[in-house]
Amino acid sequence: MDKSNYRFGMRPDNLYHHQQTETDMKIDMYVCTNNSNKYLSVPAGTKVEDLEWPESTDPDIFSVSPFRSGIELDPDKPLFGLDQKDMIKQIESKGYAIHGSRVDYTISAASKI
Repeated sequence: MDKSNYRFGMRPDNLYHHQQTETDMKIDMYVCTNNSNKYLSVPAGTKVEDLEWPESTDPDIFSVSPFRSGIELDPDKPLFGLDQKDMIKQIESKGYAIHGSRVDYTISAASKI
């Protein structure tokens, strides 16, 4: 797949920073510019333009902008809208995770009968 026409929408990322400890799995998260429901997460400090992609990769992933950096993944501490176990599994096997962020909620009102 020729990705020479794809560009990674990079901008200075000063949105979110942590101090890293030896036991943390820190990631940088990018949002797809073509579909804001899709995200790419990589180990903190990874240059996304240097990643290698299989032929079957969703082309939306080739145009991303930084969303948050230095996010600590810990499956024992839930993060709103993220399946951390799946993200960790993908990062450990491929070097990156492609995922969404989803929150389901229900609003109900009490009624007097």
